[in-house]
Amino acid sequence: MGTLTIKAGGQIANNSAMYGYSGSTDSWEYGGGGIYNKGRVIMEGGTISGNTAYYAAGGVYNRSIFEMSFGEISGNTLTSSHGSINGVLNLLTTSIMPECKFCLSGSASIPKRATSPQNAIYLRQGAVIQLDGPLDNNDFLFAGTLFGYNDNTEQKVIINSAGMSKTEFQTEVNSKFTKSTGITGTLAFADSGEYAYIQD
Repeated sequence: MGTLTIKAGGQIANNSAMYGYSGSTDSWEYGGGGIYNKGRVIMEGGTISGNTAYYAAGGVYNRSIFEMSFGEISGNTLTSSHGSINGVLNLLTTSIMPECKFCLSGSASIPKRATSPQNAIYLRQGAVIQLDGPLDNNDFLFAGTLFGYNDNTEQKVIINSAGMSKTEFQTEVNSKFTKSTGITGTLAFADSGEYAYIQD
């Protein structure tokens, strides 16, 4: 798979993805209006906005590695009345793509919208947010279909890859991220400070 780098001034706008890949029967696949990623995306600036998808992920459907340190993802839309994730980011991992993470640092901006359709980082089936460094913005919303947290097992949602202490990491997560009301369970932190997780 290849690498796409988006730099300052770059725009991915006014695109649409009405249906998913050929043969898909999963409505979640009807997404990725701006980018459908199975490789690596490095976002160092620019915008992803004004894109449209059918059911989810009007902006970015990530199934691999997306690294965002600058730029903004906002203003993407859905055409289905049943879609609830305006789809800025819809993360999904499968046995085919076993590593799926969205890496955040610096001046990355994904202005949250908590009402439907949500402008959120949506996690599904083990996908995670990786915090690569302190964030300048404090408007990140994460949502998801998190399998495992309702049977007393930890479901990792945010990974501390920046080497922050547990106190620093906890402060950063609590001040910069909001958990969607659609996720039941409690946001907690590993004793090691290596990750945040949801547990019933």
